[in-house]
Amino acid sequence: MTEADEQGPVAAALTDLGPKSRSGIADAIKRIRGGFALALQSGVAAALAWFLAHTVIGRPMPFFAPIAAVITLASSMGQRLRLKRSFNIARFPRQARIVLAALQRYGMILADNGSSWYVSGVPDPRWSNDQLHTLGRVPGSAFEVVRFPRR
Repeated sequence: MTEADEQGPVAAALTDLGPKSRSGIADAIKRIRGGFALALQSGVAAALAWFLAHTVIGRPMPFFAPIAAVITLASSMGQRLRLKRSFNIARFPRQARIVLAALQRYGMILADNGSSWYVSGVPDPRWSNDQLHTLGRVPGSAFEVVRFPRR
C-alpha cells in the first residue's frame, strides 16, 4: 500500500493525475506556441491595415480593412496548391523539371506566409543549386488552388 492509498481515495487519485496534468499543460503550451506566430502576424496586419486605411486613405472608421487583412493571412496558411498542367516546364533545366513535374502531379502545401514563396528541402551534393534556383522564375499565377470535395 502506498502513502497516497493510506491517505484515502482522493489523495490516490490526485497522485495519479499529477503526471497526466503536467503532460496536459505541456501540450497546451505547445499549442499556444504553435498559434502565437499566426496570432501575432494577424494582430500586426490588422493594426497596419486600420492605420493605412484611416491615416493614408482617410477612412474615418475602416472596419473592414483589419478583417480583410486577418482573413488574407488565415486563408493562405496550409493552403494546397498545384502547378497548372498547362505550365510549360520544358524550358527549365533537368533537375528543376523534376521538381516542377512533382508540383504538377502532387502539388504543395503553403507552410508559411511571412515572405516570398520558397521551396525547401534537404541539402544533397547530387542536386545543382544553379538548376534549382531557376524555380524562382515560376510565377505565383502558374499555380491553382486544390479544392477537395466535401464529404
